[in-house]
Amino acid sequence: MTTLALLWVAISVVLTVGRCVCSWVGWRSDPGQLPFVDLITGYVVTSVFLFGMVLALPGGLTVWAAALAVGAWLVGKALRAGRSPSPRPEVADSRDHWADWIALLLAMVAATVWSHEARQLPDPNVSPLVYQVWQDVFYHARLISAFGQASGHETLFHISDATQPLAVYHYATYLLPALVYQVTGQTAVSLYVSLLLPFGVLLCALSAYVLVRNWFGAGAGLAALLAVVFLPDAFAQGFANKHYSYYFQMLVNVATPYGLACVALSWVFMFRGCRTGSVRHVLFAYLLGVLLVFFKAHLFFANSLFLMLYPMIQFPGLRAWQRTVLCMVAVGAFVGTIALAQGLETVPYLALDGSGVHVHFRNLNHYTSGSPLKDWLRHQYQANGQTPFVYGLGAAFLLAYAFGLLCVVFLLALVLIRWYGKRETEDRHVGWILAVFIGWLLSALFLSGDIRRIGTVDELIHRPFVWAYFLVAAWSAGALYFVIWGKGYPRTFRGGVLAISICAAATVMLWQQAPGLQVFPHWKPGYRAIMSFDRCALQLAGHMRTHRRPNDLFLASGGDKWYFYTAHAEMQIYAGRSIYGPTRSARPDVLREVDALMRMNTEAQVLDFLQSRHIGWYIKDPYSQLQWPDSMARFRVMDCGGHELYAIPGA
Repeated sequence: MTTLALLWVAISVVLTVGRCVCSWVGWRSDPGQLPFVDLITGYVVTSVFLFGMVLALPGGLTVWAAALAVGAWLVGKALRAGRSPSPRPEVADSRDHWADWIALLLAMVAATVWSHEARQLPDPNVSPLVYQVWQDVFYHARLISAFGQASGHETLFHISDATQPLAVYHYATYLLPALVYQVTGQTAVSLYVSLLLPFGVLLCALSAYVLVRNWFGAGAGLAALLAVVFLPDAFAQGFANKHYSYYFQMLVNVATPYGLACVALSWVFMFRGCRTGSVRHVLFAYLLGVLLVFFKAHLFFANSLFLMLYPMIQFPGLRAWQRTVLCMVAVGAFVGTIALAQGLETVPYLALDGSGVHVHFRNLNHYTSGSPLKDWLRHQYQANGQTPFVYGLGAAFLLAYAFGLLCVVFLLALVLIRWYGKRETEDRHVGWILAVFIGWLLSALFLSGDIRRIGTVDELIHRPFVWAYFLVAAWSAGALYFVIWGKGYPRTFRGGVLAISICAAATVMLWQQAPGLQVFPHWKPGYRAIMSFDRCALQLAGHMRTHRRPNDLFLASGGDKWYFYTAHAEMQIYAGRSIYGPTRSARPDVLREVDALMRMNTEAQVLDFLQSRHIGWYIKDPYSQLQWPDSMARFRVMDCGGHELYAIPGA
């Protein structure tokens, strides 16, 4: 109960910040609406503020969260006091209020179901411990505890190397769970499965509702919500490639739903700003677009050019020559920024060389289950891989395995909305949807893979497809609803039965596709072997968590490649290895020093090495051999199934 109460306080802080910011930019929700825009806005601003403060200054998250809440409350009160009251418009349809509550209920159901399997953590008393989630779970958990323990940038380190600082990346996602971690003392792993994962799905669902509601009404917003978190994606439809599964990517790349919520919110402000001529709304949309880089850098890359260009084309009052000049400046700034960024080794390599299509076909071989479609595409690629025809094959592959039947639904929605609802809808939305969709497809096919291997080779040509899917699914569902029922609700008994039946069927589909989604059947020898750990390892990590001292570091003879110890002990490893390759491992020279430690044969040498580097704990796994003297046994505090834990005094 205490944890729930504190979580409610955290959400109240987020809402307070959101109301203050929305009031400052002049956003006015319709009467009776639930504060979804305030919630998402407050979450984005709060997370980025805490991220900046924890990097820049000491003090801890609790202090800065309290300061932000008090400041937002005072500023919001001053803004309301200084603004003369104005009559608010009447509610167009009293059922809109109930639609908001239904949207909240559906979003909570989706968040619960999608995170249900992840919350089923293994029994610590049964060995082996099998985690039925994607392997990144321990990486995310460690970042939650790292930010929860941080007090300034000098206290944050590379996840596998305490000799290197933490590089700035899209880490704002972790700040709200880190705040709860700091206040409640909950384990980081439990906060990952009970807060970080489900809250992202919740925000993603509500952002789709808000975005489409502004186009087609609240009923259409509910249809959009169902489309982005309930209805089956291409993988669930039978196009067996999890790498291109929208839901799989949303769950395993836990920053993705937060990024989708942020970018959807930026477009909500952009559309209203261009429709009403509000410069403040447009500028705030730009700000949200910039802040997106702290939530999901891939989506920032996919949206930045479109976000820059949209008001230059659609903002009222500009002349043709002004629009042309502004568009040229925007494109030049975008291209120039990319060109300058290519000089930085920490930025993925980008070139418009047409090689991206070959990366996708390699993914076809690696991640796709056997099927006639796969065999046909592979045969055609082998025959036409060096001809221009390969780009048509690549488009067919992406549309089939990333979108599935949604392509047909999208085409149907485009035809019907142009034929039936043209006079009641804005053509700018249709043009924008098509521009984003085509822009994603062209970039996926023609951009290069990242030869620098900052992440995976397909980071920027694969990850942005989730935004294209989210947008197309939400818009298509909303447009079809609008064609059938307009901006209102079903007026007949049959229409009501149809709407309820769709919701019920969508819920059944959700329950059917959620189990087992986070595990890869193509893994060899399978996730039950890969994500299986000895219960003794968990006991050692638990002992370290309970008895750790401030600023303690640890070492593991096996390198803690899966981040299991660092996640459960919630401690920084001095130098470790990583399953993700050299960029996530410690520096080679530091790893050589650590390897040499295992061969030291005098107590003085071992203690000097560990104490001089503030390494308070050492873990020996059953497969490692230490040449330490027998006298080191007096520092051994646990011995379980061949796993040994040494507590080093004076570190």
